[in-house]
Amino acid sequence: MAANTTAAPGRNDPCPCGSGRKYKQCCLKVQAGDDTARIRIRRAEGRIVDLMVSYLLEQWGKDFFHEAWEEFFLWEDVPEDITGTQEFESMFIPWVTTLFVAEAEGLERDEDDERAPRTTTWPVVPVAEYWLANARAQVSDDEREWIHAACRSPMSAFVVEGVDPGRSIDIKDILTGRRFHVLEAAASKTIERNDVAFARVVTVGGTSVMFGMAPWRMGPEWHAPIIDFREHFRPGGLMTRADLDDTDFEIRDLYLDIVAKILNPALPQVCNTDGDPLALTTLTFTVEGSVADVADRLMPLARLSADEPREALIEQIERDDTGALTSAVLSWKKAGNKKHKEWTNTVLGTLRLTPGQIVAEVNSEKRARKCTRELKKLLGAAVALVSTEALDLKQALADRRSAPREPGVRAEAPAAAGSPELVAMEEALFRQHMERWIDTKVPALGNKTPRVVARTALGRERLVALLSSFERGDVDRLPNRRAILDEVRARLGLEPGASGPDAG
Repeated sequence: MAANTTAAPGRNDPCPCGSGRKYKQCCLKVQAGDDTARIRIRRAEGRIVDLMVSYLLEQWGKDFFHEAWEEFFLWEDVPEDITGTQEFESMFIPWVTTLFVAEAEGLERDEDDERAPRTTTWPVVPVAEYWLANARAQVSDDEREWIHAACRSPMSAFVVEGVDPGRSIDIKDILTGRRFHVLEAAASKTIERNDVAFARVVTVGGTSVMFGMAPWRMGPEWHAPIIDFREHFRPGGLMTRADLDDTDFEIRDLYLDIVAKILNPALPQVCNTDGDPLALTTLTFTVEGSVADVADRLMPLARLSADEPREALIEQIERDDTGALTSAVLSWKKAGNKKHKEWTNTVLGTLRLTPGQIVAEVNSEKRARKCTRELKKLLGAAVALVSTEALDLKQALADRRSAPREPGVRAEAPAAAGSPELVAMEEALFRQHMERWIDTKVPALGNKTPRVVARTALGRERLVALLSSFERGDVDRLPNRRAILDEVRARLGLEPGASGPDAG
C-alpha cells in the first residue's frame, strides 16, 4: 500500500480507490470499521497488561520480575537501569505478562523474611493465562480472546512492504513468509517501506495489530542477516509457527545482536580504487639534482602516452628570478582501472618536488611500497627515503565519533543540492554502475553475480533485500534512484515491491 501524501478526501468526494462511488459509501466505511476494531483490541490490551504487571508482583514478587528481566536479555550484559532501558515498556512488559515462563518452579525464601512465604511456586504458563484460569475476575469477550491470542503470538522479524501513514502497515514475516495487514496508528507514521521490525502480531476477530514492537529503527540492511538466521534453522525453506516458539531464545539473541551493532557500529573498511585498505601515507625523500632534472626523470610515472607534452604533466609550477624551476607537482598515474572500466586512468599518488626533496602522498601501504620502488628505479642512488607518516584512519574515525557534539548539531551536514545538470550526470553514472553490477561478483551474494543469484528463490530474496538497502542512499540528491533500481529489478526478474518467498 503506498503512502498517502495527499489530503484526505471529503465524505462526498469520489473514493480515491477508483470504485466510482462516494468516499463515505466506500472506503470511509471500511476505515471506520478498522478504527473501531483497532480501538477495541488496544483497549483490551491496555487493561490486561496493566493488570498483569500488578498481579505478578503481588503473587510472586520482585524475584520473579528480576528473573524474567535476566532471561529477556539472556543473562549477558543485562541493563541495571530497568525502567530506563528502551525495551522495558515496548518489549519486556508485553513479554513478561504474556510469554515468559520461568525455568524454576519454586524459589526458597529466607526464613527470617516475614514479608513473604518461605517457598513460592512460579506459574508454568504465561502470567495472563494463569490469571485467566485462577483469578475468576470479570473478563470481557474481547479481553479473553486477546489473552489467548497474545500468549500464542511469538516474536519474529518482519519486513515492511507498504505503509498507509496513521492507519496501517503491510508486513511480511521474514522467518515464516506469512503476511499481515496490521492496523497501526502511531508506528505507521514513522516506519518506512523496506524497514525491518522485530515484533509480535496479535490477531483478534480477524483484525491484526503489532504488540511488543522493538523500539529501535532498523533499516533494510538488516534483512539479509535475518535470512541467514532462517537458513541456519531451515536451509532452503521457511520456518514454521512452531519453529518460532522453539527458537524464542535464538530470535531474541538475534535481536540483541543487531541492536548491539546498531549502537556500536564497526568502523568501516575503507578501500581505494584498487581495492586496497585506505592508509593516507606521506613519504619524504631527499634527492640530488635540480627540480627540473628530477621532474624530467620522473616523467614515466606521469605520462600515459608518448604524445603527452611535458608541460601538460607538470602542475603548480614555481620559478625563481632566473626562471629556474623551484617547485612542481606531478600526478603519478596508470592507465585504466580494474574496478571502474569506464575510467581512462587512475591517479596513484601525488609527487611534490622542491629543491633537494620529494614529498609523495599516496593512499595505501601497497602504493607506498610501490612508489618507493619506482623512485629508486628512476632516480637510483640520487634518492633516499627519510620518513614515512601514515594517518591511522580507524583511529581518526573513532575520535570523530567520540568527540562531544553541541546539543542540536547534526552528526552530518545535509548534502547541498546539485544543479539539474550535475544530478542528471550523477544519475547516469549510477545507472551505468548498476548495469555493470548485474554481472559483477558481489561479496554479499557469496561472490556470485546478481544475474546468477537471481536464478533461485532464495537468491532472489537476497537480491530484494540488498537492492532495498541501496534504495535509501542519496535519495534526496538523486530523485530517480528508486526508478533506476526498479530497472535493475526488472532486468533480474524481480517484482518492484517484492520482499521474498511467501508461506506455503
